[in-house]
Amino acid sequence: MAGRGPRPLTLGELALAKQAFGNDMPYAQVRLIDGANGNPAAMAAFKNGNTAITLRRSIYFGPDYRPDFSAAEPHARGLFLHEMTHVRQYARMGVVRFGIRYARDMASVRFRASRMYDYEPGVTRFPSARLEAQAQMVGDYIEAELAGDQERTRLIGESLKGSAVFGL
Repeated sequence: MAGRGPRPLTLGELALAKQAFGNDMPYAQVRLIDGANGNPAAMAAFKNGNTAITLRRSIYFGPDYRPDFSAAEPHARGLFLHEMTHVRQYARMGVVRFGIRYARDMASVRFRASRMYDYEPGVTRFPSARLEAQAQMVGDYIEAELAGDQERTRLIGESLKGSAVFGL
């Protein structure tokens, strides 16, 4: 039922996130929310067609919300880890630096938001990628791995090298 209040990570979600990010995250403070829950930024994001939005340690999900992302289909697990990447970015950069970087990334694609997610597996490197592209790499990696697509997993792994994500 959409609109449920914030909840902590399930044990399965915590294990999935730790597989990607190790212990370098404020896991106990992360909250997952089904719907916008009255948040104006989340309402605007959903109105614009976004399926989720992360604001610091709160992740708001639209119709792709799951009661336990670790037990969900690969796409939902990828979305969960995509959004958890933003939690990591906020934790490392802080709100102001994250906001400035996000604005610069948006300007770099001439305000075509869908291009923020673009990267070339095996070519684009995590540190130089836009914030959304970094998150997309993480989500795509778990989806490729779960699908048994070894070549795509390898290529995305090349992009993730040096990020410490998935131990790469």
